[in-house]
Amino acid sequence: MMPKDPAAEIKPATTLELCAMFGPYARVLPPLFDYTAAKTFVGPASILKVSGGRERLNLALLKHCADHVVIIDGRHLAPFGIVGPTEVASAVTGKCRALLVFGSVFDVGKLAKEKILPVHALDNGPHVLRDEGGKVEAAYLDCAAGLITHDFYITGDADGIVAVRQEQMQAHFPVR
Repeated sequence: MMPKDPAAEIKPATTLELCAMFGPYARVLPPLFDYTAAKTFVGPASILKVSGGRERLNLALLKHCADHVVIIDGRHLAPFGIVGPTEVASAVTGKCRALLVFGSVFDVGKLAKEKILPVHALDNGPHVLRDEGGKVEAAYLDCAAGLITHDFYITGDADGIVAVRQEQMQAHFPVR
């Protein structure tokens, strides 16, 4: 009989538990539409700002965001969609935990079939940022929840998405 992996038994904190524990220090992110069948996620934040095209975004998702909840800031690109099935496939292969798109997604019919990776976004539409080129920069997210940086741990479930500083989170809840 195989010994049990203790990490596999860790139950992540829910957004309700985080808000009860941390009060105003649990930053509730603005509502994002849920575009996939996958529902819950937890992990440290990686925040990317995209411009010009999606090629570099796909590369970053494949190689640099493993085990992170990736926040993509593309609000400045509206109404162009920056995440679609190709980006989701890159994120799944790159072992990302979720994609939170502050901008638009596209091809939502295909995104709705995704069962592994949660994808949440501000909007969707038929305009698509070009495939080739582009630029991706590490960034911070300034939103209604305040300033969110790479120092935050992100938890999402049916009640919403909450960001808590990693050191606070680790002091009270197990993290994976």
